[in-house]
Amino acid sequence: MHLLFETTVGFVLFEVNEQLVPHILNGDDTMIDHFLEQFDVSHLLIISNIYLYQTPEEATTATSLLQNSTPPPSLLQFLSETTISNNTLCIGDDMLGTVLQQKKGLTCIFNDCVIDLMREVRESFSEHMPESIGERESVLEAQIYVSRRLLNDRVLEREQSSLQELSLLMDKLTDLNTNITNNYTNLQELYGYHFPELIQIIPDMNSYILVVKYIGNRSNLNYELLLEHIEEKFCASVHQASKISIGADVDAVYMNNCVGISDTLLNYLAQKHGLLEQIELVSMRISPQLSELLNPEMAALKILEAALA
Repeated sequence: MHLLFETTVGFVLFEVNEQLVPHILNGDDTMIDHFLEQFDVSHLLIISNIYLYQTPEEATTATSLLQNSTPPPSLLQFLSETTISNNTLCIGDDMLGTVLQQKKGLTCIFNDCVIDLMREVRESFSEHMPESIGERESVLEAQIYVSRRLLNDRVLEREQSSLQELSLLMDKLTDLNTNITNNYTNLQELYGYHFPELIQIIPDMNSYILVVKYIGNRSNLNYELLLEHIEEKFCASVHQASKISIGADVDAVYMNNCVGISDTLLNYLAQKHGLLEQIELVSMRISPQLSELLNPEMAALKILEAALA
């Protein structure tokens, strides 16, 4: 079994580890998630062949065809020149898979297992892809724009229910982002009264929240505990600043209020992580190619913009 991964610069064909094959065929995404937790994706998917577009014009044409679930000539030739294990191909577009079954006689698989693997490949792209692909991306930056514009009426009509679901999920994300922003601003003001130097040392929201939750009152700051929750490069500066801070001393009630807000924020961030996973799955159903180019939130925005255009 092989997996076809489409990028802005060409195609990459991966050979799938034989241990995954029966689980993919059965659609057992729980087992796929288990393998992905245990092994790096580079051990589960091995690059067997690569095709790079020769010109930006070829890339534009190929992207247009793929957005219509039509295989470009370069893809058909690429598959003809490659031996596909067991004649079975995992693919990120079920309609494209149907066409390839007809034209190339391949058994094409598209299910949640394949989506999980595609996501892992995309997240590991820079680490596991050959450098030549990365070097070509600057030449083809316009493909993100082209991909968005080529979401055609047929695709959008077919995916109306998915578009409605995506719109609802994005509304939830907007509300969640608003809550996160408001609570984080409130936390910075409250905790900043006690430890104003911290925001200058740790501009990252997640780390700031963790310091508030697990360190609390700066006079009780424990260096070893700090190391457990934020990057080591920040620890010395935070520890030193806590000793010379110009912030005000506060009572336990005040500090408990700060910790309570940090707990709320951590809960919101966990919700956001789960919501983004749902958004990614729905976006993949509508436009696999665009979803491979952009992060989940940006891909969803572009899809919805194209639907309203």
